[in-house]
This record gives sequence, structure tokens and C-alpha cells, in this order.
Amino acid sequence: MKDNVFALMVHDHPEHFKELEGMLKDLSVETWNIGDSNLAGEMTSRYKPDLVFIELSVWDRLHHQLAGLARKADRAVGIIVVGTKLDIERYVSSIEQGAVGYIAPPFTFGGLNMIVHSAAMDGHVHPEAMAQALAV
Repeated sequence: MKDNVFALMVHDHPEHFKELEGMLKDLSVETWNIGDSNLAGEMTSRYKPDLVFIELSVWDRLHHQLAGLARKADRAVGIIVVGTKLDIERYVSSIEQGAVGYIAPPFTFGGLNMIVHSAAMDGHVHPEAMAQALAV
């Protein structure tokens, strides 16, 4: 039985993900960084994370490859696109391309909690892991 929510963080610029990583840790979300975005699909298939936080520039390049993972019936992955600024057009585009969410700085604890919870409600996160994350 799974104890924590597990998320991959896929990016080309790790400095943009430091704050996000720390806040997710406070939500009991275990993270693993993938600095080589070319490995994103392979690592997602291999490790079957609950969530994937993916840098917008990487999503733009790989959404065709990764969107299929978000729709798998047996083990869907919740993909959250991480932009550099709030942008409604990018938000809508990301959702249309298969992501479950789009976030941008400034990150808030409540906002991240909501996006993780929303992914759980969509069936992307196991209930046991979500219960533990929300107990923080």
C-alpha cells in the first residue's frame, strides 16, 4: 500500500523548481527531479508517479508523448504544467493538450494543496496517499 503521493518534476531549469519542491515536501509529496527532459516519458512509464510537474517549455516539446500517459485507464498520471507566470491562454492550452492543471509562481501552500487534491479527485492519486498528504 502506498504511503505518500509521489511526483516527478521534469524541467530544463531546476532553479525554477526549488521553491515548488520544498512546498510539495511540506504537503508530504515525495518528489524526484528529472533534469534530462528527453527521459520524461520513459521515467514516467517506469516509475508510475501519481503526479508529474512539468516545466512549460518541456511540455510544449513533449505533450504529444506525455498526454497518453495521463489518459491510461489502468494507471493515469496527473500532469501539472509549471509556467513562469499566470497565463489563462497557456492554462487552457495545457488542459486541452491533456494536463490536469497549470500553475505558476508565486506558489501558495493552499493552491498546491488544492491542485494535489484535485488530481486525487480525478483519480490520479491513490486515496491512501492523498489522505496522508491532506493530514499535514
